Amino acid sequence: MFSSDLCRYVELEFAEEVMIHGITGYKFIAGQKFLDNGTKVPENKCFCDGDCMPSGALNVSNCRHGSPAFVTLPNYYSADPYYTRHIEGVVPDKERDEFYMIFEPKTGIPLEVAARLQLNLRIQPIPGVAQRAREHDSAEQSNGSFLACIYP
Repeated sequence: MFSSDLCRYVELEFAEEVMIHGITGYKFIAGQKFLDNGTKVPENKCFCDGDCMPSGALNVSNCRHGSPAFVTLPNYYSADPYYTRHIEGVVPDKERDEFYMIFEPKTGIPLEVAARLQLNLRIQPIPGVAQRAREHDSAEQSNGSFLACIYP
């Protein structure tokens, strides 16, 4: 399906058969391909738009009028540890942060939807201005930091 929030076609992966109020449903999740930019799934390389970050954050700047916008799952769930390495208190949790949809298999009617996404702005370093209290390697500093702006 096409997602206007992500500016791209997305494919959910079948995870399991579940029961919702006595009705059988098929659970589909945002798997490895969902927010990958070619790091794990080579055919997704075109989605990094020349600004490749570690897997788990999708650059949506072009469809957000050039703002430095990146979409992740909440709390950087299933993203590369790069995103949480220097943030205290952010602990991804499957129950709270997973993106999934459960459909009745014959009709396709949604039984349960948890379409959770987090919008982040990338803050680029400014030469001569301290960005963080602790020093990190220069490669990570040159990529900037991510500020979660909209979270479900």
